[in-house]
Amino acid sequence: MQFVKPGRYLDTLSSIHGQEGGAISRGTYPVVWAVTKEGSERIKAGEQEHCNDIQLAFYMSLYRFAEIVNDMARQGTEFKGEAAARASLRKQAAIEPAKLPGYFQCLGDSMAKKRDDAHWHTPPPPKAERAMIEYDATARKSVAVVEINEKSLPEVGKHGSWDLLLNDAAPACIRFTNLKPAQP
Repeated sequence: MQFVKPGRYLDTLSSIHGQEGGAISRGTYPVVWAVTKEGSERIKAGEQEHCNDIQLAFYMSLYRFAEIVNDMARQGTEFKGEAAARASLRKQAAIEPAKLPGYFQCLGDSMAKKRDDAHWHTPPPPKAERAMIEYDATARKSVAVVEINEKSLPEVGKHGSWDLLLNDAAPACIRFTNLKPAQP
């Protein structure tokens, strides 16, 4: 997990353009993100959501399959051969072992894509109305300072991993399993 700590960060890819009579003086200003302690904690919480998604994807694929195999082993059933053991396993796990890594990857990627495409962990784009123009000694010019605080990421904490798994990832990844999609 990576996230920024409280502090000021020059964004070399973003700028704000001030216009005559606008919220800031006329000109083009590079953006400096001023991340507060609370803003950093919100960014960290957003990154933790991605970690939770990966943990759930792991549990619902590789780990769960291993649990089924271990439960079968604990029962002590003896099979006449590998084919019989695999047939018994197929009754309990609706996925072929070779497809497990792809299924895990698909679940994790689908949940990450949903969060990223919806911009739930992305601060709003810098706008003149939210910026303060200051001289920045490090950049050696005037910059537009935009604060990232506890209100900057309002969607963090609103979309649980289970919801993403059941409503997005599992349907998107069903092709890795032996299950059939539900008919509407």
